Amino acid sequence: MRKHLKNYFFLALGLGIIFFILSKVSLEELVEILKKSNPTFLLLGVILSMIQPVLAAMKWDLLLKNRDIKIPFHSLLSSQMIGIFVSSFFPSRYSGDIYRTYVVAKSSGKTYDSAASVLLQRLSGLFVLVLIGFFGSIFCFAILGSYHLTLAVMIVCLTILLIIGIIFSQKAFDIFDKVLKMLRLDFLRKPAVKFHIAVMKYLGDKKLIFKICLLSFFFYIEAFLIVFTASLAIGTKVPFIYIVFVVPVIYLLEALPISINGLGIREGAFVFFFTKIGLQYEQAFAISIIVLFYRLVKSLAGGVLFLMRRVDIRRMKRTRVKSVLPVEDM
Repeated sequence: MRKHLKNYFFLALGLGIIFFILSKVSLEELVEILKKSNPTFLLLGVILSMIQPVLAAMKWDLLLKNRDIKIPFHSLLSSQMIGIFVSSFFPSRYSGDIYRTYVVAKSSGKTYDSAASVLLQRLSGLFVLVLIGFFGSIFCFAILGSYHLTLAVMIVCLTILLIIGIIFSQKAFDIFDKVLKMLRLDFLRKPAVKFHIAVMKYLGDKKLIFKICLLSFFFYIEAFLIVFTASLAIGTKVPFIYIVFVVPVIYLLEALPISINGLGIREGAFVFFFTKIGLQYEQAFAISIIVLFYRLVKSLAGGVLFLMRRVDIRRMKRTRVKSVLPVEDM
């Protein structure tokens, strides 16, 4: 019951922000802007959005092969898409990672390596995103001269980089391990040690880390282009460097587990940042709606794959049941 109340609260928070934004805009003008959206740019945005899971699955594939876990690429891509679909119903877009970890662990039997691969895939992307946001803020300051906004972004980026460094620090883990040992929490300490070892094995391969970071870089370049196409679709010209500056912040904000799939937080962030460069409320909100449309298309594709996978699992179970049933003599 408490879990449901929490989800209702997150949903209400997101919808509350949406209604607040709607109270500030002209619905007629917003609808008119969306109606006049350029279909060519909309289609381009959808295509770019569908390429992103391919890049993410390529990262995942590299990490798993490094641990001798061989799973067909199409299966990884399918799991990646299904993870996106699953995340659409929870307060964090990282919720689908649990599903992806489960699928690979069940297939390979290597639970800790599977979990470590998902963690490295996610944190490598976060690391690259924060770096882009940090350097993007410097260029944005040179263009806009917004000191307070730039400083705030830099502080957030540096804080996240520090946290990532602590997560992968051997000294930090040793302190954590000593605390668990002192508290006699062996049921937590043993799996934590195994998981840490699995993660550190990945970090020992510098070429692998470079490759997945490079794929992360291309992933987020696509993310910036997706927002850029959304702005072009409604006929606005948002400087690409500004998108590089603000989109990492928007991504980080919507990843906070305070609304269902970032609903409301994302739209509010788009309106906040894009109105600062002269866009009207209606235009900024329209861009966020188009970006949401791209994500819904991607999520629906994951939903279809989820249904197909469930059907396949059911068929496999039926086949197994029939194979063990006694065959009657004719």
